[in-house]
Amino acid sequence: MIRKMIRDPATMQHVQFPNAVGLLHRVRQQGIRTGLATMSTAEQAYVVLAVLGLHKEFDCVVTCQDVPNGKPHPDIFLLAAHRLHVPPDECLVVEDSVPGVRGALAAGMWCVAVPNDFSRRAFTSLDSLDGVGLCISLMNWNGWCNA
Repeated sequence: MIRKMIRDPATMQHVQFPNAVGLLHRVRQQGIRTGLATMSTAEQAYVVLAVLGLHKEFDCVVTCQDVPNGKPHPDIFLLAAHRLHVPPDECLVVEDSVPGVRGALAAGMWCVAVPNDFSRRAFTSLDSLDGVGLCISLMNWNGWCNA
């Protein structure tokens, strides 16, 4: 899916997650540091950020090329926290994948699971997150993010 989106900016804009973007804008307005921890390559990540007009919204971007282990390992989240100069237990991760939630929780971070059309089935089929920590799932958070 990511390759198709990168080849077609219209597809990318169509599948953009307005709630996540709304939250990003809101926290940036409040002066909160933000980071992107993505399993995309740097090239892919920066193309997506440019097309969506979000390239200036993150204080750091950490990609799969920056860490030895991908999600669900905590490496990518821990590196983002380090680059932001924020202790992991003071970080809130907004994550749309089960491996990402597991990685954020393993890093000792707070996590909000926001399933999308591609990951919803994986989340709904889970019995639990294996007791690895607290995960807040907000299926509909329009009121807060777009306020």
